Amino acid sequence: LHGLTASNPLEKAVLGLSSYFNVSISAAVSLDDTQIIAAAAGLADRVKGTPMKPSSLVPGGSVTKTMTSIAALKLVEAKR
Repeated sequence: LHGLTASNPLEKAVLGLSSYFNVSISAAVSLDDTQIIAAAAGLADRVKGTPMKPSSLVPGGSVTKTMTSIAALKLVEAKR
């Protein structure tokens, strides 16, 4: 894990997923517009060796289709 250690459950999960699947990942937990915790692992830029940070911007990829579907279904559920 590149010498990194996890100090909380979110960091442990992020480091574990990054290591197991050999991917870069960031995650955050927020409540009422307040970020409670954030973690990241892997590389934001593999060519330059730039480490991933919770603030790193990455393309959304196919995950946005799932998020859009969930949002649409929530609106249907709320009859809006």
